[in-house]
Amino acid sequence: AIAEAKLAEIDRKLAELAGLRDMLRHLADHCNGDDRPDCPIIDRLAGHGTVQ
Repeated sequence: AIAEAKLAEIDRKLAELAGLRDMLRHLADHCNGDDRPDCPIIDRLAGHGTVQ
């Protein structure tokens, strides 16, 4: 029972990390890479804005 609970916790964390990876990949794919002071990647990681 303890091992099963740990496996479930690991699976949950892996799913969360996969979601974060996908979000960051999406943001990086849409990054202008210029010298603008506003950065959608940093804004999103800081909890501001939305991913479209």
